[in-house]
Amino acid sequence: MHFDPDLIENSVRTAHRPTLYGLIAIALSILTLAIVNFVNLSTAYSLQRIKEVGLRKVLGSSRAGLVVQFLSESSLLILLSACIALALVNPVFAAFRTFLPPGVHFQLLSWSAAGFLLALVVVTGSLAGWYPARVASAPGVVSAAGLVRDRSGIRGGEKWLVRRGLIVLQFTVSLVFIMGSLIIARQLRFVQDKDLGFTADAIIEISFPHGDSLRRVKAMEELLRTVPGVSDVARQWVAPMTDNSKRLFLNLTRNGVSDFEVTQIDGDEHYIPLYGIRLVAGRNLFAADSVKEVVINETLAQKMGYRPEQALGKMLYWSYQAYSIVGVVADFHTRSLHDPITPVCIINRTDREFNLAVRVASTGQGGGMMKGVLERMEQVWRKIYPAGTWNYRFYDETLALLYEKDRRTEMLVNVALGLSIFISCIGLFGLTLFTVEKRAKEISIRKVLGASVASVLKLLCGEVVGLVGIALLLASPIAWWLMNEWLQGFAYRIAIGLWVFVLAGAATVGVALVTVSMQVMRAATANPVKNLRTE
Repeated sequence: MHFDPDLIENSVRTAHRPTLYGLIAIALSILTLAIVNFVNLSTAYSLQRIKEVGLRKVLGSSRAGLVVQFLSESSLLILLSACIALALVNPVFAAFRTFLPPGVHFQLLSWSAAGFLLALVVVTGSLAGWYPARVASAPGVVSAAGLVRDRSGIRGGEKWLVRRGLIVLQFTVSLVFIMGSLIIARQLRFVQDKDLGFTADAIIEISFPHGDSLRRVKAMEELLRTVPGVSDVARQWVAPMTDNSKRLFLNLTRNGVSDFEVTQIDGDEHYIPLYGIRLVAGRNLFAADSVKEVVINETLAQKMGYRPEQALGKMLYWSYQAYSIVGVVADFHTRSLHDPITPVCIINRTDREFNLAVRVASTGQGGGMMKGVLERMEQVWRKIYPAGTWNYRFYDETLALLYEKDRRTEMLVNVALGLSIFISCIGLFGLTLFTVEKRAKEISIRKVLGASVASVLKLLCGEVVGLVGIALLLASPIAWWLMNEWLQGFAYRIAIGLWVFVLAGAATVGVALVTVSMQVMRAATANPVKNLRTE
């Protein structure tokens, strides 16, 4: 029940399983990027510790002792990071309060939280420190003198591949987030701009106290019609598009042999014109105290085997009572775009029409018009309900709630995108700084031999562009698969275009070049004499 999205009119709060899995994946991705950064910078920094490791080996340190030392250093850093994270938990909870159900809070003293945190520190420390410890303590890491690293052989090439492979991994994750963010934003814009088959602008929904009498609802309706600025008022159960629609079964024959599961919409004779639902055949409902006729949509007419004109005058049976089809309207959405258009039956069922929809005549009015209309509507409300709470909502706000989970997903992906790019750039900046220092003499020799600043920039930046290109090739199929799976949750969706991958790649290349440009430019314009005078 906790994960069942089809529960309707139930007090049990349902959770969205894909969102929870997405949160776990985002957390693991960001943690992986941090581990990759640590491994990359630690292996690069290990060259600066050659003499330390050599002296320790000469003085009798075993490989196991060196491994323990490096793992202890990484675990200490992870532990300090965990302490900082603990201090940030509550502020982050406050920032993301709308994502959390009431009552959820962080309890460090609980066994589950403490155990999870301890396991996280141990596992992260082991993953982050294992490879640097292995590299630094490897046999043959120092020469016979014990003080100079053996820069030849397989291990140098291995570290070269590992460092660049980890950079590729970082940008692969970042590119997946960038592509996901672009696709989610475009899908939500598509949802917002799509023609729903009715008009939702300048419509105000008014809810009445539960169990109120129809007489007072009608009295309120008539008074609202006299308010300046109000163009139309309709009684209804719910608006055309909602997450709380009612279903019923209709039959073509009195004995109920052929059933149609349809969406039931209850509204009076003003309902169809107020929402701008287009009639394609027949007429609108007449005012009546009991249900005698129905208006259906094109999908239901087609399901019955008729064209809209042919469906007029046909009978539908509900609870063995016959109802004549007097009109057919164009298809419109009754649920979010996650679901396809369903067969619809509009009936004037007065015993359920205890809410009002009010259309405000906004054409040619000033900016303060809406506020004035609302104040006059509240005055009318006070005449009918002197002690009641004035409760209203703009219908477009109700529609926005249908995609609240998708907007939250977009926000989470954007946050993850910012964090992943930030972490990746930190790692790239650190590795570039190390590379520039390591190749300082090479760059100086090239400049002495006539190399231009542009050629040096091309030399150092070309590798970064190549790594991002590899990451783009790896990230594109992953992002396409993930986003295609997400889009399958929409009955009406966009197509994933090639421009998404091109734009993501160009943006990532730009961010990477900006990140390394300062260090690369400093190396390319430095005086070569300063780096070569010690030789």
